[in-house]
Order: sequence, then C-alpha cells, then structure tokens
Amino acid sequence: MTRFNKTHLHSALFIACLFTSSVLSSALIAQNLTPEEERLRALEQELKVGKTEKARLQQRQDTVVHELSTLRGNLVSLAQEVQEQEYSLNVLENRLGDLEKEEAKLKSTLSLRDEQMQRVAMAIQRMALRPADAVTLSPLKPDDAVRTAILLRAAIPEVQASAKTLETELGQLYGVRTQMQEQQQKIALAAAGLIDKQRALEAKEQEKAKLQLELTTATAEATAKVQRLANEAGDLKELVAKLIAQRASEAKRQEAVRQAEAARIAAAPSPSGPPAAGRIVLKPPMGMDGSAAKSPEPKSPAGETKMAALPPASAASTPKPSDLRPFSGARGTMPFPAIGTLKRRYGEGGDDTGALNKGIVISARAGGQVIAPFDGVVAFAGPFRGYGLLLIIEHSEGYHTLLAGLGRIDCVLEQRLFAGEPIGVMTNESTAELYVELRQNGQPANPLPWLTSRAVGKSNR
Repeated sequence: MTRFNKTHLHSALFIACLFTSSVLSSALIAQNLTPEEERLRALEQELKVGKTEKARLQQRQDTVVHELSTLRGNLVSLAQEVQEQEYSLNVLENRLGDLEKEEAKLKSTLSLRDEQMQRVAMAIQRMALRPADAVTLSPLKPDDAVRTAILLRAAIPEVQASAKTLETELGQLYGVRTQMQEQQQKIALAAAGLIDKQRALEAKEQEKAKLQLELTTATAEATAKVQRLANEAGDLKELVAKLIAQRASEAKRQEAVRQAEAARIAAAPSPSGPPAAGRIVLKPPMGMDGSAAKSPEPKSPAGETKMAALPPASAASTPKPSDLRPFSGARGTMPFPAIGTLKRRYGEGGDDTGALNKGIVISARAGGQVIAPFDGVVAFAGPFRGYGLLLIIEHSEGYHTLLAGLGRIDCVLEQRLFAGEPIGVMTNESTAELYVELRQNGQPANPLPWLTSRAVGKSNR
C-alpha cells in the first residue's frame, strides 16, 4: 500500500513539472515574440472572434428575413380584410343615402296628399252640417245644388281610397325610417371594426419597421440621388424615363465591377512556394467560407435611406425587375389600390385646359388604406411637383404604377412589394383622391383593364 502511494506521488510530481515547464516555456516564447509575430497572433485572435460574431449575425439576419417574409404575408391578409371592411362601409353608407332620398320623396308625396285630403274633408264636413231645408235658401239653383251633392257623394269612395293609400305610404315611410336606423347601427359597427383592423395593421407595420431597421442601416445617398432626379424631371414621363435609365446604368456598373474583379483574380500570380525561414507573413482576413475577404466596394443606391417612413430594404434582398412575376399575366386580376368611387377614367378631360387624363382618379375614404396592385420594387417615394406624395412601383416587363395623392407612404426605395401589401394611407381630408397611372416603357396605358372587375364603391368600369 505504501509502495503504491509513493508511485502515485512520483507520477503527480512528474506531471506537475511538465505543466510548469510548458507554462514557463510559453511565457519565455511570448517574451521573445517580435512585434510582427505579436501582430499576427492578435490578428488571428481577432479573426477568430470576428468569425464567431459574423456567424451569429448571419444567423440572426436569416431569422429576421424569415420573420419579415412571414410578417409580409400577414400584412397582405390583414390589408385585404381592411379593404373588405372599407368596401362594406361604403355599401352601407350608399344604402343609407338611398333611404334618405326615398324618405324625402315619400314626405313630399304625403304632404301633397295631405293638402288634398284636407280640402275634400272640409267640403264634406260643410255639406254634412248643412240642414236639408237650407238647400231651398241656398243662392244656388236647385239643379246646381243637386249636382253638387251628387259630385260630393261620388267623391267619397275616392276619398276613402286616397286615405287607404295615405295609410300605406305612411307605413312605407315608417319602414324606411326603421331601415335607416338599422343601417346607421351597422355603419357604427362597421366603422368600429375598421378602426380595429387599422390599428392591428399599424401595429404590424411598426413591427415590420423594427425588423427592417435591424436588418440594415439607413443612409441618405440614394434619397439625394433620386430627389435630384425628381428636381431635374419636368414631368412624370421624364421622371420615369430617368428612373429607367438609372436602373440600366446601375446594372452596367455592377457588371463592370464583376468583370473587373474576375479579371483581377485571373491575373493574380499563384503562390511561388512556402515563405523563407524566419519570415513573417501576414495573412488577409478570412471570410466565412475560408476565402480571403474582399475589400469593401463602393456603396450602391440600393439599401440606403429613402423618402419614406420605414428604413430601407436590404441591398442583398432587392430583386431586379426581371426576378419579379410577369406583369403581362396580371391583366384583369389586380386589386384596386384603394376603396372608393371611380371619379375620372382614363382618357377623360381632367381639367379646364382640356388635357386628357393619363390615368384614373379614385375618390377614396379619408385616411383609407392604399395597397400595391402587383408585385414590384419601389422606384420613387416622396414629394413631386404638383402631385404631393408620389409613389412609383417598378414591375417586370417595363411596367410602372404611379400613385399620387397619398397622405403617408409606408415603404422605401428599392423595397420589394407584394400584390396587396399595404404601402400607405390617404389624407384625412373628406375630398381625398388617389391618382393611379400605369405606364409601359414610359408610355401611359389604361389601368382599368388590368384591375379586377369588382367595382369600387357604387361605380362600375
């Protein structure tokens, strides 16, 4: 037993000596490191920490992208419910207006009948109160007196029929007023439901804004560039043309950068062998896939601050128009951007100058919701001369949708939009009007054939 304890003690002492020797050796080596070696070690440590942090951020970014995708789907469904509520409210209000007109008509008819009945009743009453002997003392001739009595006797059935009609019409008036009260109650409930839906939608929009802000950092370069285009453009046609030219120029620039990078990699000399003994080689930072990290490229307009209420979309997630659904297949299926009454059509006279409308005008609800009619990318968002707040959505195949007259815009430049996604609200004025224009390759086109056959408000196409 004593021999085992001694052997165990010797082994422990031997291990302790080895550990102490290793620590001392490491300390001595650390003391003998050159500045270059110390820099290399620090860089490797920073790279290790950076890789861990990058992996964490990438995982969080993937989670946020998934959450945004789910949230946008919920927003589209909720926006559809809001529009259904607005449509129902419009129908109820229109029905109430019809009932009010019917009530006024019945009142006018009843008033006329009431005057007639009063005159006939007074004549009958006078005849009934006149004694039979008084007929001989009447200034009328006997024949005239008899004729008057016969006429009054014949009028009695007509009076009774008129009284019956009057009773029926009074019942109709009562029924109309009852329906009006019911409509008013329904309108109150529908309005309350609409407010609840709008609040829920605003909450989802705020949630989306937080996620969007977490996904990317806002800058102001793209806003200045696009606003400069807006200031230079004389009208909407010129503005759309400039936006199309900017898109083409950006695509050429990105292609040039890609080709230059490929040429640089192809021309780079291959390693000639291991470094000479005792020579320190500082390796460049490594990416997540083990490849050398590229130097930062100049920032493009995508992903920067735009003239809208939300942070900008991520540049990496911004689709090209060619990546979107074909616009040509959407004919007759696109929803109206807002619920209301179609006030002016494409090609009608728009003002006193006799100029024809290049789009349509929807008389919308005050503070009503506005949605994207089809998938696209926000090409412009902000004020534009004479149009107030203007939103231009770029679709595939050279199509653009222009929306003007909004009170607030809830999307940003380069943000991808889905059909039915809420993009803003109307002004709170009672005369709120939304101007909708469709352009193909910069030329105006009639938007009505592209929209759903369902009427807005009481108007049909």
